[in-house]
Amino acid sequence: IIGRKETTHPNASQPPTGYFLGDEHFSPAVTRRTMLLPLLLLGLGNFRADAFTYTNLCNSSDSFNITIGVLLTESGSDPTTDGSRAWRATETRNVTNFFKGLVEEGNPNATGVYVIDEINFEYADVGTGSNSTLVTAKTVEMCSNPNYDFVIAPFSSGATQTAAIACMSYDKILISGGAASEAVYSCLEENQNSAGCSGKVVGTRRFDNLFGAISLSSSYMEPAVTVGALNGASSIAFFNEASLFTSTMCDQAQRAAVQLGYTNIIPSYTLDRTDDASWNTLFNDLENKKPDVVIGCVLTAACERWIQEAESRNYLPNFVALSVCIGSSGTVAALGNRLNFIAGPVQWDSRCTDASCSERSTLAVVRYYNQSGILAPVAFNNEYLNYSGINPSYQAAGSQAALYSAAYAVQRACSTGYRNMLAALDDISQPSFFGRIEASRLGANQAKQMILLQYNQYTEEQIIAPLSTNTMRAIYPIPTWDERVYNKCMYCLEEERGMIGIVVVNSVMLLCLAGFIIAYRNHPAIKATSVTFVIISLFGLLCINLSMVTWPLENDAATCAALPWLVGIGVTLFVSPIALKMWRIKTIFDNIDQPVKITSLKLDDISLLKRLAIMMLPTLIILVLWQTIDPLSEVVEQPDPIRPSKNYTICKSETPAFAILLLSYFLLLLVVLAGLSFATRKAWNKFKESQQMAFALYGFIVCTVVLVALQASEQGSREYLFVVRVAFITIAIWTWCVSLYGPKIWAVCSREGETADTIMISNADNLKRPTALHQSSHTPQIPKKLREMKEAEDNSQAEAMEGKDPKQQAVEYEAKYTALQHENVELAGKIKLLEERIIKLVEEKVDAMNESSVELIRSRHKIMTSRGASKANLDMRSPKGASPKSPKIKVPTPKSPVARN
Repeated sequence: IIGRKETTHPNASQPPTGYFLGDEHFSPAVTRRTMLLPLLLLGLGNFRADAFTYTNLCNSSDSFNITIGVLLTESGSDPTTDGSRAWRATETRNVTNFFKGLVEEGNPNATGVYVIDEINFEYADVGTGSNSTLVTAKTVEMCSNPNYDFVIAPFSSGATQTAAIACMSYDKILISGGAASEAVYSCLEENQNSAGCSGKVVGTRRFDNLFGAISLSSSYMEPAVTVGALNGASSIAFFNEASLFTSTMCDQAQRAAVQLGYTNIIPSYTLDRTDDASWNTLFNDLENKKPDVVIGCVLTAACERWIQEAESRNYLPNFVALSVCIGSSGTVAALGNRLNFIAGPVQWDSRCTDASCSERSTLAVVRYYNQSGILAPVAFNNEYLNYSGINPSYQAAGSQAALYSAAYAVQRACSTGYRNMLAALDDISQPSFFGRIEASRLGANQAKQMILLQYNQYTEEQIIAPLSTNTMRAIYPIPTWDERVYNKCMYCLEEERGMIGIVVVNSVMLLCLAGFIIAYRNHPAIKATSVTFVIISLFGLLCINLSMVTWPLENDAATCAALPWLVGIGVTLFVSPIALKMWRIKTIFDNIDQPVKITSLKLDDISLLKRLAIMMLPTLIILVLWQTIDPLSEVVEQPDPIRPSKNYTICKSETPAFAILLLSYFLLLLVVLAGLSFATRKAWNKFKESQQMAFALYGFIVCTVVLVALQASEQGSREYLFVVRVAFITIAIWTWCVSLYGPKIWAVCSREGETADTIMISNADNLKRPTALHQSSHTPQIPKKLREMKEAEDNSQAEAMEGKDPKQQAVEYEAKYTALQHENVELAGKIKLLEERIIKLVEEKVDAMNESSVELIRSRHKIMTSRGASKANLDMRSPKGASPKSPKIKVPTPKSPVARN
């Protein structure tokens, strides 16, 4: 790598006097000798050693007045159209005007070029530059005029080439700020017989008096090829328009692809942008071969059409770079966001932070923008903006770079002589706002790196190369056309459709369960559950079930508004009625042996519904405040900002405070319900649901805890969390219904509830076996005193029977036994009626109960005691060995429903 070695001079404007090769320092003479041999070996004839000779005698007292001729493409195009030739001419005029101010007025924060006291510009219009006769005539006028120290070539490679041919016979330096074609500076096979190359070897300099300040076309697409390789691309395709400028661009990019190790390099396709068939061939080839990277070496019109064609065909590779049109405001206006993620090279960008863009280096001879705290590119951009009202294009910056080169030549040569200034230009190595300006053997800028831009998702130009000055990481792979659009669709995914099906099934189950309970509301097993409150609780479960519909993968304003209300009201109505029912049962059995009026306890349905309203009040207050202060609203989440197709809408509040309050209240209700279930575990069997309630609560709480934990942790994909949410809510609903209401449905269907307390007299064993009614720990036992009295009575009767005839005794025993059987049947019927009356009074008519009703409830103990005593007495009176199944005993069948064994 050969570059200039920085040295320290008393005067910062003094240039360094040596070069470095690696870490060695050489004088200019040594450098000339060391470089001459490889150049000759390469066949680069016509190498002039005297090009390196120049004087360096300037000091602070030296001064020059210079005149520069400027060739402009002012006429023949619309000056208001961004990028037109006339537009570029206006930019050049702007640059020359404020550069004159820089030179003559100076910049207090910059050294500038102190040897130039005055600089003047004279202009000549060459039309669009396409009329070679006009260009030649104007160029000859300027190049032949000894008053001009330099001539600035017109914009475009073609016009510059025409001007260079016209000026090659004169000792006049022609500086270009807008020609990038390799053919303008170098002799190639294509132009070997053209003016400037006749008799020269391919690869040599074409025009000795032409110097270019901007990078050559051969370096345009190399950064794009490099970016693709750095991101893992293995295949690359090229296409170019049929011009020397664009073909040279792609040729060098293909060589770079080989060096960077691409395994599949598709040769460049020459495109005819006016032929539809050529476009079809290009895209068919790209669609079939599917390269990772596509490089297009084209001009503005073809660049814009390629993007339009790609969109219409829904085609995009992983990375695409197009030349010339990127960075143009006209292209942005024409294509809009279709330019997003397209990359392309530019000569200059004001955001350059690389060291080569700093003029504070001691290597910088021309230093106008080295203000402290402001980078040189930004300073130039601001000055141009203040002068013209628009930001400068890279072509405007190129024109300024050409003027920098002219100023550098005067400063270094300390002369306006042609040979001295040409030698200085051939040796230029100037860091500047434009980047490094360094001459190559061809008279072009060889050191400046191209800047690779890529549009982001907001159609903003971002630098992705060189990495030392990038403003954004390269986007690779770029989003497809479909990925660039957020198509919001609710209930379109299979998971959401499955959820709707589950919600329908759950709803049908809950409605059927409610209908079953209403239909059998008078059945003892159902009546004991407090039908009104069970229906309300099932309605709450239905709301929880329907809340799944308002919690899909995609949300809108309706789902956001409905979700908290369905969940809040649903959970409260689900838990509160069950808790109130359990509390009523607990209160009744806690006070059944107390001299308290049942009506004073206010346990009727109306009173409990009032309590239910009170329990609903906190939920409603929280929901109203939530909806008023910080309601759930639609928020579009962007997991991948450059791929809107992955966006989704959620419901979100600014703060989670209200959600936390609501969940805390739900937790309190569940704790209360669990406590009541535990407290009523020893209640009368028809009212006791502790086992079923415990299992149902366990399943429901486990599902709720797991669901909340998974949703809060956000582990897994959205689809996974959605499926888990639906699954656990469904499991919780079914666990509750099956555990709590399944046994009651079984009791109704198996008629168990009707025969639980019915005794079959035909089976004497039943008289010794306690029925389901007596299995409760609250079932009263026969008092000891009463048992002793009955035993004494039985003994006295046994003594009276002694000595009697056995047949007579058998007849008497049979008569007594028959009477006892009738008595037992009557007592069983009375007990049944009393039980039904108690249930009816407790569940439906508590408010109508009076003092006599209380006595009936308390007489339950006496009835149960007498029933037990009767059985015991009957057992004691039976003679030993007597068969209970004697055919002589006729037991009448009770009219009440009984089970047949």
